[in-house]
Amino acid sequence: MTTAIHDKHTLIITSTVFVSSDLTVLTDPLERQRQYVESILYYLKSPLLGAIIICDNSGVDFSTEQRLTGAIKASGKSCEFLAFVADRQLNMQKGKGYGEGLMMEYVFRNSRLLEEAGPSVLKVTGRLCVLNFDIIVSRIGKAKTYFHRVGLNPFQNRKKVDTRFYYVNREAFRTRLMDAYLTVDDKAGRYLEHAYYEALRTGSVPYSGFGIPPLFSGISGSTGQSYSIGPVKQVIGKLLNYLSGGGF
Repeated sequence: MTTAIHDKHTLIITSTVFVSSDLTVLTDPLERQRQYVESILYYLKSPLLGAIIICDNSGVDFSTEQRLTGAIKASGKSCEFLAFVADRQLNMQKGKGYGEGLMMEYVFRNSRLLEEAGPSVLKVTGRLCVLNFDIIVSRIGKAKTYFHRVGLNPFQNRKKVDTRFYYVNREAFRTRLMDAYLTVDDKAGRYLEHAYYEALRTGSVPYSGFGIPPLFSGISGSTGQSYSIGPVKQVIGKLLNYLSGGGF
């Protein structure tokens, strides 16, 4: 029996170093890879994580990164590096949300560490650091599902969930969400956020907001803009997550 990483959380980090979507501004593979490494190093410092799974859909194997080798050993965490090459033409046609969903399916079908994880796992889009990661994770209930809402207007349900950072029950993902990305078509305005929202609702998957909004640090690959938000929006986001504590 494995010394279970069950006592701590498992985090999935998704990565695309070589971009094939034409709706992406940040395309320099060297800069993208550098940012992914910085992100992995950031999460290796969390005392609440027992394992990290990194999956890249452009064929990049991060296990050869010298900066990560020593940091992984010092952290005492289990790390697994998965890499495959997605269909570039299909990714370009469907968009980066399709590629993100495909990576999650690949992880659920191929990861060794995922089978050793607890009933729910965390997922974050690579290159993004959740600055209040430990605060959020310390408050989540194991086996539950949490998705952050999209938008700050409490009277507008955009029928989307934030897919950058979430905590999902493994069985619920496998049976309800895993194939949802197949309906994504970014150019037609149907994003992964829509697909997961509908899968959660139609599949009757119980979920809620985190209670406090994730504070992101990083650069959007789509727009090149910073994800950081000011203090006013932080307060609004906190209130909305509190109000949506039973789901939204």
